[in-house]
Amino acid sequence: MPFIGNTPAESYISFAKQDITGNGGTSYSLNHPVTNAADIELFVNNVQQEPTTAYTASGSTLTLSEAIASTDDCYCIFRGRSLQTVSPPDGSVTSAKLDTNIAIAGSLSTVGTVGIGTTTPSSYNGGADDLVLATTGSTGITIASGTSNNGSLFFADGTSGADQYRGYVQYEQTNNAMSFGTNSAERMRVDSAGNVGIGVTDPSTWSLGTALHIGNKENNLWGEADYAIHMSQNAYYNSGWKYSHTDEATRYSQEDGKHIWSYAGSGSANAALTWSEAMRIDASGRVTKPSQPSFTAHLTGNQTLSAYAINTLTGWTCPSHGNVGSHFNTSNGRFTAPVTGFYLFTGAVQANAQSSLHLAFHMNGAAYESDSWVDHGNSTLGAELTRIMYLVANQYVTLVTLPTSASNANANRTRFQGYLLG
Repeated sequence: MPFIGNTPAESYISFAKQDITGNGGTSYSLNHPVTNAADIELFVNNVQQEPTTAYTASGSTLTLSEAIASTDDCYCIFRGRSLQTVSPPDGSVTSAKLDTNIAIAGSLSTVGTVGIGTTTPSSYNGGADDLVLATTGSTGITIASGTSNNGSLFFADGTSGADQYRGYVQYEQTNNAMSFGTNSAERMRVDSAGNVGIGVTDPSTWSLGTALHIGNKENNLWGEADYAIHMSQNAYYNSGWKYSHTDEATRYSQEDGKHIWSYAGSGSANAALTWSEAMRIDASGRVTKPSQPSFTAHLTGNQTLSAYAINTLTGWTCPSHGNVGSHFNTSNGRFTAPVTGFYLFTGAVQANAQSSLHLAFHMNGAAYESDSWVDHGNSTLGAELTRIMYLVANQYVTLVTLPTSASNANANRTRFQGYLLG
């Protein structure tokens, strides 16, 4: 372009400088090694010193003839280390003139696209071609940060406030955790053990395997090992199962081909937890419900039955494991429904009645749909009754008889059974 006067300078030369802080001594270290005192210019309180007389220099050692204090302004210029800054004309620098290793201190501002390893960054997808790194092998970017600092990649839509980091990926060197944020807030975290929290900033400590927390700390999916995975609520494993917070806990597990559903009553946060099994499907597809409410009972002794009267059978006994959940009262003969649902009941009575024997189930002391079973004879009679009944939680069922003559119910052959169907 035209100009008036001298040709504009396109290059500038400066020399490396080192500030020296006095320590009351005469010996100091140089940032760059030199051959002798003539390789540097030394200034003390803005007065240039005479080489070999006021100081000597060899290698990285500077020796002064007089000591300087920390209050003295001392610096040296390395005459053999010139720094040249060039301002080339626009469009005069091609990729062939650039070093393959470029280090930039400070900020670099560009207009247009930037390619590293490629001269045509605009040939890549237009939504992400502002900076393109291209090689013919493995390619990557390294973000190196201090051991107590963070390494971050921010996605911004503004220059102030939360707009500066609307989305981000951040690695915390202090605790070796990686966090992911959207809308300026953390949404997912991977801790140093590999546990993942989605919507959780403090995944629990697991002593085996790794876990995924969803929504909050209490909801998790835990991979124990190559044979088991667990989905639990309000529970975590750290040298044994523990409660996450004070409440009940539940768990579903897949272990060696089995499906297991478990539960635990309320416990305190971080206290040891004991599971009770609710249901299991084994590797052959068989279903068991060891905690399903059920009972089977027989009379403890013969019971006198009054003629033409409703006789509620009482005084029962249950065999081992014959009263799951303890919902059957052996004294008064009542089964109390723990939950609302359909129940299957079976009753059988043998008595020495002389004519007829009626058998029925009563719900809360009243006949259930006025349903009974009748047998006729003139000696020992046997009656059986099976019904599916819908009960609301806390309603109770009893087995009753109505003989047409006074008789006795046989203890060993009088039975009452029930089971929750669902």
